[in-house]
Amino acid sequence: MKQAYLTKHAKDKIVLLAKHEFQLDEEFIIVAIKNPDKSFIRDSQKIFLKLYNENHAIQIVCEEVADSIKVITIFPVRRRRYGV
Repeated sequence: MKQAYLTKHAKDKIVLLAKHEFQLDEEFIIVAIKNPDKSFIRDSQKIFLKLYNENHAIQIVCEEVADSIKVITIFPVRRRRYGV
């Protein structure tokens, strides 16, 4: 698998989400990319979903760039909306 890295925006989102009781770290994001509960492609972006708790999953939006995966943004979503 290609090496993944987080943009400044994605890192800032981790800090912001912590203020809203979503405790994430870079390791969680990397594991979610390597082993997602659901994934799909939208336009040129790869979307990965990883379960977070009984009501939420974390959506990770990425783009492939050369030999790596750039994590653009991260945000919580309701599990029932995505069927995970």
